[in-house]
Amino acid sequence: MLAAGKPFNDNVSIYAFFDTILSIRKDGTVWHYGGDDYKMATKSNIPAKLSSPAGIVFVKLACGSTLLGLTDKGDVYEWTAGHQTPVEKNLPAAASDIVSSNNHWAGALVGGDIYGWGDGIYLGTGGNIANPTALKAAWGLKATIIKVTANHNTLHFITDAGDLYGMGDNAQGEVGIGDEKVNKAESYPTPYVWDWTY
Repeated sequence: MLAAGKPFNDNVSIYAFFDTILSIRKDGTVWHYGGDDYKMATKSNIPAKLSSPAGIVFVKLACGSTLLGLTDKGDVYEWTAGHQTPVEKNLPAAASDIVSSNNHWAGALVGGDIYGWGDGIYLGTGGNIANPTALKAAWGLKATIIKVTANHNTLHFITDAGDLYGMGDNAQGEVGIGDEKVNKAESYPTPYVWDWTY
């Protein structure tokens, strides 16, 4: 932890999640301050270093229900509520990107496929996915995925052909299929059924 009022230098990226601010410093360490929305440490009004295995260099974070960290070697680590030390996710190869949603699911882009885990309704599979699982086969998709992003309700990705796909519960119309869930629930079956591709 830094002393109050001292400069907080050597930061290379910054992230926010509710009341928590996180940064990665030049040495690849992850720091947080503000609220402790991840229940991993304690509320801190000054930057405090998060625990991680020795020698790990983080290059990107993804903030959602869980906090993901991508290393310079393509390894993915996950901090979960109540656990101060991140756990490495078992992936078949190096990841090039990561996403995490507020709705209890996360994913990593590995070799043109998304490996997802958590609440499968937002991943187009249904059910709970305990471990990182390749999703393209479940979707019947053959194209290579090159970009991925997530918000509270949906997952979106772009293929190497430039096609954009979206899936999730479409609460605000963010899947992009010309409809939305909010204020229209009475016309939809329970549970709400959505189209997962656009």
